Amino acid sequence: MATRERFDLIVIGSGPGGYVAAVRAAQLGMKVACIEKTPRLGGVCLNVGCIPSKALLDSSEYYHLAREHFAEHGIKTGKVTLDLAVMMARKERVVKDLTDSVRQLLESHKISIVHGTARLEAADRVVVASEEAASKAKEEIYQANTILLATGSVPMQLPGLAFDGRRIITSTEALSFKSVPRRLGIVGGGYIGLELGSVWQRFRHRDAPQNRCGIRRTGGTNPGPHPAQSGTGHPGQHPGDVCRTAAPQRAGYHRKGR
Repeated sequence: MATRERFDLIVIGSGPGGYVAAVRAAQLGMKVACIEKTPRLGGVCLNVGCIPSKALLDSSEYYHLAREHFAEHGIKTGKVTLDLAVMMARKERVVKDLTDSVRQLLESHKISIVHGTARLEAADRVVVASEEAASKAKEEIYQANTILLATGSVPMQLPGLAFDGRRIITSTEALSFKSVPRRLGIVGGGYIGLELGSVWQRFRHRDAPQNRCGIRRTGGTNPGPHPAQSGTGHPGQHPGDVCRTAAPQRAGYHRKGR
């Protein structure tokens, strides 16, 4: 196990909390390293959270407006069709552009970027194992006066709703559907649940009432004006049903077409 150079600050995690802290520390004159376990920087938010979700929100809004509202403005488009593969490719370009920008930002501030899975060995030491490391002999030790944990979040599995990658999935899979789900139940009314609910609801077919999207409250203290119950199907009742789970958040509700 090799010991590498010593830093003033090691940041574990390159999401919005981690990379911003790393840049600020570098601006203050510190020698900084940022450790990230995935190939792309940016953490959950840029890769499988806020950014891809909002990219799909943007695209789905154009689709919804073209299909539902352009005509009332005197704009005739003919039959509007959805090419989901093209939309997903645009989402990936948006994500790549932003994650590349994060890398350029860190490099411009002379921040050392380390890829691998980190674990705390002591108050001033971090052990990093690269993805291809097959043994501890390939692990490396990094030392720092201060270590900042900015490791982000993961989807929470609920009792009775174990992830199976097919019908019960996480928000990560819901960002990359190959086709529009016939029915979609969302557990969790936080921002990611509401955003993904809006995205897939906008693609529903008006002449197919089985195409529904609903959000079920899982926690929080503010129920909001309309606890989301509309059209929520229980996973496993019909072929093609899927259920995306999110960690308990403040309750939200689904608005038709929004």
